[in-house]
Order: sequence, then structure tokens, then C-alpha cells
Amino acid sequence: METEEVMVKLRYDVKDHEKRISYVEQRINMLHKDLGDLKAVLVNIKWWLVGIGTFYMVQEVGVVGFIKKIVGL
Repeated sequence: METEEVMVKLRYDVKDHEKRISYVEQRINMLHKDLGDLKAVLVNIKWWLVGIGTFYMVQEVGVVGFIKKIVGL
């Protein structure tokens, strides 16, 4: 009888651990998705900053001066 009780307890423990592992896997997947979204937002911000910087540089030195800076003249 004692062996059966131990087996039942072990089954419950295994099921409990499986639920916990499943929960942790779900959280990891959610964090991975959130990090991917954050990366996309940061890339967008970077390109906006590059665009704004380019705009102000063109305003400051003119189109010809801007092209010269890009070409390295």
C-alpha cells in the first residue's frame, strides 16, 4: 500500500513540474517576442534619428555640401 501511495504522489509531483515547466516555456516565448518587438522599435528609432540628422545636415551645408561630405571631398 505504501508503494502505491508513493507512486501516486510521484505522479502528482511530475504533473506539477510539467505544469511549471510549461509555464516557464510560455514566459520565455513571450519575453522572446517582446525582445523582438523592442528590437524593431529601436531600429525604427535609429532610422528616424539618421533621417533627422541627414535633414539637418542638408539644411546646414546645402545639398551640394551634403553630397561632398558623403563622397568625402
